[in-house]
Amino acid sequence: MAEQVRQSLIVRAPKGEEDGTAVCVNLSYGAALFVFDINSMSIASIDNFKIAPEILKAKKFIKINYCVSGRCELQLRSGNYIYLSSGEIAVDTGQARNDLPTFYYPTGQYDGVELVVVPGKKWNSRVLMDGSEMSAADRLYDICSSFEQPGIIPAGSKVAEDFRLLMRDGLESSKEVIMLDVVRILELLAGTSLEQERSLKFYTKSQVDIAKKVKEIITSDLSKRHSAAELAKMLGVSETSLKNYFRGVYDCGYKEYQNKLRMEYAAKKLRDTDEPVGDICEVCGFVSQSKFGKAFKEFYGVTPLEYRRRTKLESLPGKGGNEV
Repeated sequence: MAEQVRQSLIVRAPKGEEDGTAVCVNLSYGAALFVFDINSMSIASIDNFKIAPEILKAKKFIKINYCVSGRCELQLRSGNYIYLSSGEIAVDTGQARNDLPTFYYPTGQYDGVELVVVPGKKWNSRVLMDGSEMSAADRLYDICSSFEQPGIIPAGSKVAEDFRLLMRDGLESSKEVIMLDVVRILELLAGTSLEQERSLKFYTKSQVDIAKKVKEIITSDLSKRHSAAELAKMLGVSETSLKNYFRGVYDCGYKEYQNKLRMEYAAKKLRDTDEPVGDICEVCGFVSQSKFGKAFKEFYGVTPLEYRRRTKLESLPGKGGNEV
């Protein structure tokens, strides 16, 4: 593996969020593999990797992204937005913008792989072990280059298994092993119908901006509650539109999203501080401890006090502390 160039970087997150990691492996025939572990809602564009010149200068390319978990925002050259979710594959031949200063992950977490392939003679001049040509890259490019937006499809069990193998090998195996994974995936995708992209839901910039503004409002002060009617009037849209825009970007309802944040914030306070439950209840927007306790138990399966006791014990030396 002396010839292998595997580059690893710390992906710096905004203040208050957790840094992530990114790994790049330059492969043969004009291909590169990236493995991402993002733990924040946004990251600056990564430009510290040394990418092969033939990839950087390529006019024709295929970018294949597989989302293992989380959610990724793709801004199209048309100005619209689409979203890649867990278990989905996006095949982009230039429809998405890759020159953005930042990239956005609505769920605050993203694990996935990106495979960049430059189709052409270098692929077609090689043959597989069974004697067939490696023309899958060209075939896949021809299929997807006519689309107005990246082709996004759910990964079947076979493709998902191959991408998980590619992700693992990208972190620990040789170029030769990784290239076998790449060829197998290209062949599978070239033989898959990507026509589902035509019915894929996209959102305009103003619709995405409304969803992100709602998120900003409801998370800026968890002690306050905002109705859909109030938010819709504030932003000049109908309640139905507001809810649809928010779900389109964040993949859940705005009330569900806010409740999740409240519960996670309450759990952090219970775990890391000795603040009274009544104070935590108030800062999380609950009018009574009973309602707070019920909501917390529905979310975590235990009462706030039981959660505090358990986490305090688990933090003691000996993995669980002394028996009481």
